[in-house]
Amino acid sequence: MSADALTYRSKVFVFFSTKGGRVGLGGRIGREIDPATLGLRDWQHLAPFKTKPPMKDWIVAGIGDVDEWMPLTLFCLDKCREIHGVTGGGGK
Repeated sequence: MSADALTYRSKVFVFFSTKGGRVGLGGRIGREIDPATLGLRDWQHLAPFKTKPPMKDWIVAGIGDVDEWMPLTLFCLDKCREIHGVTGGGGK
């Protein structure tokens, strides 16, 4: 990934997006989460490839939701820890 990003155990969980004419915070929330439950109104699924469908595990929260970026970051960190395990050493 070429965007500025935060990682946990070398796995990206949030990144700053400027692609596709949309500035926002990209985050992996999982398919089972409705972004509205996170207080998001200005979002879309991440669609980095022109010829492939959007990535349903990832969203990009737009500038309209900038006040929700920190809670989204913490949610995505927790999700990443859940997926990749939490033991001793912590994240990076």
